[in-house]
Amino acid sequence: MFAICFWLILCVRGISDRSGWPLRSLIPGLVGFGLLAPLVSFANASSALDKPAPTHSVDIHQSNVVIEIPIYESVSHRQLVAQAEALVSDRIRQAFQQDRKISSIKVTVLGNQHGNVIPLLTTAVARAQWQKSPDVQRWTRYDNSYALLQRPAQAKPRTVVAARPIAAVPAAPTPRENLARMEAA
Repeated sequence: MFAICFWLILCVRGISDRSGWPLRSLIPGLVGFGLLAPLVSFANASSALDKPAPTHSVDIHQSNVVIEIPIYESVSHRQLVAQAEALVSDRIRQAFQQDRKISSIKVTVLGNQHGNVIPLLTTAVARAQWQKSPDVQRWTRYDNSYALLQRPAQAKPRTVVAARPIAAVPAAPTPRENLARMEAA
């Protein structure tokens, strides 16, 4: 039907171009009287039929969690990773127990030392994987950014003091002093 409408438009356009008679005004008239409405509605219906039917899928819920560990003092890499792994293990266990809809979880652990935030590790695991093997190390990707925390703290700016006092420079004479010198001379 869409092809018929398209052909009709082309024919009208071709006739009006050849004969000079404006048949283009005929189409709005036909639409106004409702003669082309069934063709247009059929064309729209056929395009709706082309759309795939919605499929029923299992709801997959992934939880994304970010944990930030404040670092106030010097700590070894092993201590920091052990602390992060313990936090991740607890968080994953809690998430799967508290919400049965969660099918997978991704936990990212960041270290924060004086405002310098770096990624330490990321654990991504599905519920079925965690039930078979609740080992954090197996499902974790470790970042190599720990070295950034080993940067020395910024040193305080030093005040530089001159070794010898600088000789005093005489102040410029005021206008009164200049006037007094001129009168005295």
